[in-house]
Amino acid sequence: SLQAMSGKSGAVTAFKPGELYAGSQTVTIDVDGTPIEVQIDEYYGPQPIKVGGRAPGPNDSYQLPLFENENCPHEHQRRWSDFTSTERKVAVYQTARMNKKRLEHAEAVLGRPPPFFGDNASEATQ
Repeated sequence: SLQAMSGKSGAVTAFKPGELYAGSQTVTIDVDGTPIEVQIDEYYGPQPIKVGGRAPGPNDSYQLPLFENENCPHEHQRRWSDFTSTERKVAVYQTARMNKKRLEHAEAVLGRPPPFFGDNASEATQ
């Protein structure tokens, strides 16, 4: 039985949201040996940078649907606070991989790193 396998009494416990990256505004993730920065919105979670390497906007976020096989407009998206620690880890890593590819593309097109990263962050909004 499940009770015997889990060693628990069978009592139902309340969902405890993940704490991984709680309070973080940015994290740096190693993607294939390259450190990649990921911005984390406190409500929506990790924010992928825009194609071309520009900073993410208010509607750019990693999206998990409320229900399986559902499109993810913001009103149907799970909040970052509802992600488990495992979902948070996967979401941040997938966003870091996406950011790496978008940065590589931007650098190939521009011939230099996009201004969003490093000391030139203010240029991204210009």
